[in-house]
Amino acid sequence: MSDSRLLIAIEVLDFLRSLSRREQLNLIKRFREIAAFPSNFIDFPENDSAGRKLGVHVFGKFAIKFWDDFADRHVKILDLHLADRSRLNGNVLQTVAVSFFEICICRFA
Repeated sequence: MSDSRLLIAIEVLDFLRSLSRREQLNLIKRFREIAAFPSNFIDFPENDSAGRKLGVHVFGKFAIKFWDDFADRHVKILDLHLADRSRLNGNVLQTVAVSFFEICICRFA
C-alpha cells in the first residue's frame, strides 16, 4: 500500500460537481483506491507534454488520468471525463490481453 498523498485538480472537482451524488462518491472512492495502489489501475499509459508517464484508468463510463509522482509521494488526479470507448477499447483490450499473457507466463515458467 502506498502512503502517497492524493491531490485532485480543480478542473476534476468542477467536473465532479456536475455528476450525481452517487457517481461523485464512487469516483472519490476510486481516486482513493488509485492513490493506495497506483500501478494496479493503469489500463494504459500515456505521456503528457513534459514526457511524464501518466496512467489512464477506465472506470465505468469515465476515464481517469493520473500521475504517480513517486518523488513527491503524491498521486495526482489530473483529468476526468467521459470515456470514448470507441477509441479506448482497442488499447484497453490489448493491455488486458498482454497483462494476462504475462501473468500466465510467470505462473507456468
